[in-house]
Parts: sequence; C-alpha cells; structure tokens
Amino acid sequence: MQARSLILAACVALATGACQTTSGTAADDTPDTNTTPSAAVDPNRTLSDPNDSLHDRVHDALMEQMGPKVNDLGVRIDGTTVYLTGHVHSEADKQLAHDIAHRVRGAGTVDTSGLTVQH
Repeated sequence: MQARSLILAACVALATGACQTTSGTAADDTPDTNTTPSAAVDPNRTLSDPNDSLHDRVHDALMEQMGPKVNDLGVRIDGTTVYLTGHVHSEADKQLAHDIAHRVRGAGTVDTSGLTVQH
C-alpha cells in the first residue's frame, strides 16, 4: 500500500511539473515573453513587461526579430500610432518591420511611410 502511495505521489508530481510554464525559447527560437493571460487570445502578439512604454516594446520587438537591421530604424509614438522611420534594405524588411510593430501590445496603426528602401 505504501509503494502504491509513493507511485501515485510521483505521478502527481510529474503531471504538475509538466503543466508549469518556463521561461526560455520556443521551438522556433523566439524568446518566450508571455507574461500576461492575453497571449492566449493572439499567440503571435509580442508581450513584455507591462511597465515598458509602447516605444520600448516596439523597439525591443524589432531588435529581437530583425537584429542589427534595426540600427537604421527610428520609432516614434503618438498615442497608439507607431511611426517607423529610417532605412531598410528591401520591401520585405519594410513589411517585416510593420508586422512586428503591429503585433506589439498597445500598438494601433503602424505608419511606415517614413521608411525608405536602400539597396
């Protein structure tokens, strides 16, 4: 009977451990930044510390997903509108920057008219 109780306790411990979330990287190598329950609504939405400003969240998301290409980008915020300025290397990079900024929590409209493509 005692062995049965130990086995049951071990199963419960394993099941509980499997349900816990951990910080780290997901299968697609993107950082796990899920810190709020709203991520369940849109799993592609970029989330971070709720005390960060929209500017910081957009900049951080661009940095994480575009790397050094972000050095040529500027981010300006007016309310929930995100204005991206500067230079990118292709139309694909321009679209990528737009999509990343648009997924950031708190971002409404993303204006990329200030982004120019430089080959």
